[in-house]
Amino acid sequence: MARHPTLLIFFVVASALFASSSQAADTGLEKIILRTDNSWTAPGVTLQSASDDHCTIAFDLPYFYRETVTVEDKTYQVLTLPGGGLEGEIGQPGLPTFSGLLALPIGRSVQADILAREDLTLDDVRIFPIQPEDADEFVIDDARYAAADKQEKPTVILGAPAIMHGRRVVPFVLRPVAYDPTAGTVTVSTRLEIDFTFAGEDDRNNPRSSTAALPASFASLYADRVVNAAPAALDKSAETDGLGTYLVICPDNGDVVNALQPLLDWRRRQGYQVKLATTTETGSSRTAIKSYIQTIYDSATIPLEFVVLVGDYGGAISIPTWFETISGYGGEGADVEIRS
Repeated sequence: MARHPTLLIFFVVASALFASSSQAADTGLEKIILRTDNSWTAPGVTLQSASDDHCTIAFDLPYFYRETVTVEDKTYQVLTLPGGGLEGEIGQPGLPTFSGLLALPIGRSVQADILAREDLTLDDVRIFPIQPEDADEFVIDDARYAAADKQEKPTVILGAPAIMHGRRVVPFVLRPVAYDPTAGTVTVSTRLEIDFTFAGEDDRNNPRSSTAALPASFASLYADRVVNAAPAALDKSAETDGLGTYLVICPDNGDVVNALQPLLDWRRRQGYQVKLATTTETGSSRTAIKSYIQTIYDSATIPLEFVVLVGDYGGAISIPTWFETISGYGGEGADVEIRS
């Protein structure tokens, strides 16, 4: 049965210029101390409890960093969290975030409830706006900075379920900072206690199999990144004792195959299960290659750990590929030769 604890919200509100600060060595940043109980040495998330139908986490924010920037005779502050990110539209205030992953049971949905929070208000703050990449001039949304409210967004945001090497996970984003530009104040949640309940049905991204073992290196990554990775009730199997499968796909070209042998031999000596496949075996289209990789991923007794595609999108040694346009990167400086 899903847990529905009583909602308890605690506010610890204190107005201050910035509670206290110390210069961070060699960074040009000020370390703004928000809590003095020394219960945490760095911002982060800890697992409080977990079962097959819920998990509870605590987020502690004892400090953040502030950098002062002067633009057009106005002084702004950039606030950042170690291990966190910045969120905001171009020209609007860039506010710190902290994100993580939850293990999500197969077929379940998830909802988040804030059980408790401790807040601190800081005065005389003007948050620096998000700037476009390679901006030629300073961009600011004057209407947003003139808005007489915080325009608060939800404190906890849940993403869509995803598959992480056969394990179902869901990303979450915490927004511990709210900003009122006309008042010049930020409200910082120095502690949040959040309960995630796994209830309801959601069949998005259910893994084809949840029983395949993880390679040891990936199991370590999973345990490090997924907050509730430990509970056995979330249907995670044991990791393998050693390294996984190292899959190499290349054009059906004898010179290329010969040039790859030192690499393949080295990976075998390291302990990987090495498999070399040419495009004659995989198929010569990008769809066929993707299907081949999926089959290995789904069926390999020793789980797939690395995929290496050898070649370029054109030329004498080519490999079929898709193209992405999100990053704006055009491949400059990425010419690679295979040398025998």
